[in-house]
Amino acid sequence: MSSTATNDGLRSVQDRLPFDFFERLQAEGEVIWDSGMNAWLATSYDACREVGRLDKNVFRHTDFDPNSDFGEMSAGRRSIKALEGEEHRRVHSWMIRSFTPTKTAHMRDVIVEPVVDELLGDIAGRERVELTSELLHLIPPRVIASALDLPWRDRAWMDEGARAIAEVFGFYNLRGLEDREHLEVAKAAHARLRQILDPFLQERRDGTGDDLISQLWHDGPEMLDGWNIEDVYIQLSSLFLGGSHTTTLALSNAFYLLLNDDALMQDVRTADDARLYNFVDQALRVLPPLHWRTRVALEDVEIAGVTIKAGDVVVPLLAAANHDAGHYACPHAVDLEQKNPRDHMTFFAGPTACPGQGLARTEMFVTLRKMLATYPTLRLDPEADPPAFAGLALRGFLPLNVLTS
Repeated sequence: MSSTATNDGLRSVQDRLPFDFFERLQAEGEVIWDSGMNAWLATSYDACREVGRLDKNVFRHTDFDPNSDFGEMSAGRRSIKALEGEEHRRVHSWMIRSFTPTKTAHMRDVIVEPVVDELLGDIAGRERVELTSELLHLIPPRVIASALDLPWRDRAWMDEGARAIAEVFGFYNLRGLEDREHLEVAKAAHARLRQILDPFLQERRDGTGDDLISQLWHDGPEMLDGWNIEDVYIQLSSLFLGGSHTTTLALSNAFYLLLNDDALMQDVRTADDARLYNFVDQALRVLPPLHWRTRVALEDVEIAGVTIKAGDVVVPLLAAANHDAGHYACPHAVDLEQKNPRDHMTFFAGPTACPGQGLARTEMFVTLRKMLATYPTLRLDPEADPPAFAGLALRGFLPLNVLTS
């Protein structure tokens, strides 16, 4: 069943909790038309999963067109988002092989834990901390930088890269709103990130190292014909972008849930590893960092009884799917007893599911375990600004002003 979303369109929930709005959409139908977005909204778990299953076949990314804003921003490079067919499969498979459970476990010991330990040392002895800006947003880009054998301990270098990444994500957050200013800022940031990374791309052309840059040089010719330095850069930037901002927001949202629920905080603080990982996935489900993706239909297709025409844009509402009362017994609450805690849409589904999701979970697990063990009385600072839920496509609770003792 389909209907037209009222003037409470998807854009109306910017910077506010959207879950009541999502419930109203789901009551109207699993697939409904939003005239403000000029797109179909997939509101249910099953509809979103079906779009994911058909991705790169019946659907493609809206950014595939080189004349799109994304194509302009990335200067037509062969991003994993833009690739289709066998080329996409080879690059996506390489990404998955780079973050297998075995490799992620190794990264936990030699990369994630040292990064978290060093950054925790920087706030040691502080009674008041703004948790997101002073810790959480520093962790994911340093983890990726360490995996790429980049100078993650060089604060000035990391700050410069982090600014570029944040400006690119400013475009992602507000995309579809025809904001030319954000596009120009993101284009300049992409060019700056390319310049920052260029020395490392050049020096590792022989592909003999163990780091991911060297491995891209070594394996790239088997993924794409005519493999060159621009291909290395665009896949590298995808790793940097995919492994930075969204994981920061996921960390912030996980801590927000704990800081606002004393019983949950105590449960998670004393949890064994399996239960703590359950909480990680529940946090990812209840407060996902990315609320939707955008796709365009390549042919007429029926989703949840609605015919979507070739050329129509479809927006899988991942956050709405994660709160689908038809799929979850406790859709709006953290449920540490959920039988399959990874059964959520935060990382999407199908051939474009996030290949680095295991690393994201590991970063969240390590940060939560170490932070809660180090600060047994961690709590929100009642005298500081309270958290606010900010964003449109990318969403998180910021700031997190806490007391550590």
